[in-house]
Amino acid sequence: MTQPDAEQCSVLSIGGEMIELLPERAAYWPARGTLIAADLHLGKCETLRAAGLPIPPGVVGRDLARLAVAVQRTGAARILVVGDLIHHGSGLSAGLVDLVRGFFRRELAHVSVHLVPGNHDRQLEFLAHEWGVFILGKELLEPPFGFAHDPGHGLVPGAAVTWFGHVHPLCRLGTRASAVSVPCFVIDRDHVLLPAFSQFTAGIAVPLAPTARAYAIAEGEVLAVPALRGGRGCMVSCLGDRPG
Repeated sequence: MTQPDAEQCSVLSIGGEMIELLPERAAYWPARGTLIAADLHLGKCETLRAAGLPIPPGVVGRDLARLAVAVQRTGAARILVVGDLIHHGSGLSAGLVDLVRGFFRRELAHVSVHLVPGNHDRQLEFLAHEWGVFILGKELLEPPFGFAHDPGHGLVPGAAVTWFGHVHPLCRLGTRASAVSVPCFVIDRDHVLLPAFSQFTAGIAVPLAPTARAYAIAEGEVLAVPALRGGRGCMVSCLGDRPG
């Protein structure tokens, strides 16, 4: 079966607010001057190298460059990371720390970085001290939105729409024989799942809820993808599930 045609779409009304979905794997909330991203997993490459795996160089630099492009594109004054800014303490090598510190000071000199901690963020004092990150609570309420990392912990009380990371959602585009999996945003009536910002991450595809829609990121565009109900090409609302 052929996947239905995808429609280019990047500016949506979510919870009554205009939101721009960016091909850089982030969303922009103009009313608050806020770039919303999740799952940067900084230091993942270093963690895997420390375990003896041959990981090529340059992955972090490319992710940071993409973050700079998103900031420049939108003029954001704040970056709100919805969990997992880092991957593991073992990946916080001196080289990585210096690279990120220099990037924040050079490219984000006029941008504040705020973190709603995720399950990987266990070096909070270090992040605040070394990189100047503002550490928030496990949930953040900024009406009409709430922000929390893991959808398995439920919606943020008082929020019309809660933004989540953690899941790394993917959707499939193309024919059954030649489909490819790409990162996507998933938007439902009461929650949004953000794609993993890091390109060096795996993801999952799960059935799309009847009220949800997937917005795929492919070839530098954001595409609204009609659902194949009940098919393998469908993607996602997994509120209540606990992916690893």
